[in-house]
Amino acid sequence: MDKEVILNIINSLENIYISPLEMCNLKCKICYTRKTDKVLNLKEIKDFTTNYQAALASANRIVNKEYKYQTQRKLKVKSITLCGGEVFLLEYLAELLEFFYSNDIFVQIVTNGTLGGIKHIRNKGNVCLMVSLDGLEEFHDENRGKGNFAKSIAFIKRARKLGFHTEIFSIVNKSNYHTIKKFETFIRRYLGRNEYITYLPRKSKAFLNYHPISNRKSCGDNLGYLSDGEYKQLVSNYKTLPSKDLGCYQISLMSTGKIYGCCEGTKSIGKLGDNLEIVIRKYLEVLSKMNLSFDYGKLGCFEPDFICGLKKKNSG
Repeated sequence: MDKEVILNIINSLENIYISPLEMCNLKCKICYTRKTDKVLNLKEIKDFTTNYQAALASANRIVNKEYKYQTQRKLKVKSITLCGGEVFLLEYLAELLEFFYSNDIFVQIVTNGTLGGIKHIRNKGNVCLMVSLDGLEEFHDENRGKGNFAKSIAFIKRARKLGFHTEIFSIVNKSNYHTIKKFETFIRRYLGRNEYITYLPRKSKAFLNYHPISNRKSCGDNLGYLSDGEYKQLVSNYKTLPSKDLGCYQISLMSTGKIYGCCEGTKSIGKLGDNLEIVIRKYLEVLSKMNLSFDYGKLGCFEPDFICGLKKKNSG
């Protein structure tokens, strides 16, 4: 296996994803997650993180055996991405962030930026707020509700003033695809610098039809889906998730208590309470057999038969 792929796999072990809830304060038109009432509690997340860190002690041996790659550094959890739903609905969020800080774990929070609560967070330099802005105001508010663009812009300004790292997540659909450059000009002008922007192509109909967790076959809106050509142009010219090289797999704990090999996983590799050394071993076993012969990125995909709906889309 290519050394770059091996290094990416090792990196993925140190950066994990947790979705504590699917509930949200907004009703975005193109949201595809089921709004269940299941919420991970504070103890469950703390225990999972602690046990996962302990399980990483055996990961070096597994990497050496599976990939014949000798890594001398001790693996540790470097960062955790929190997503939902809306993470700022969690009553214990500030306490959870303190726990991560005390364990030297950097945190990324994906948020719609319409709620308060950031002033109560200590150690603000240890948190990156990744705020959803779907292009210019008219497109953002068409999806997320009137007035929410202004709220999110104000949230970013306030967060930066308080000392948080900030980035932007921007969903791209048929309606806003041709205004990306205008959107970036706006961001430079009103936020005072080039904000890091990651573009997320709207999930395809194939994703919505086939994904067993989301399974929202119709969102009932007129915002549209990107064509194959538009999708390829977007991932070729901008930073996207997933990227053109893929490699975005990471162990992911969901609000259901199930564990997957990526944040859009369809096949569970474990659940809360499982021996996490065994979960990590399953994760690495899948990646060691990863088929890199497809034309979807040199770093590969944990689920090459799905690839966020791309494989289903192109196979009909």
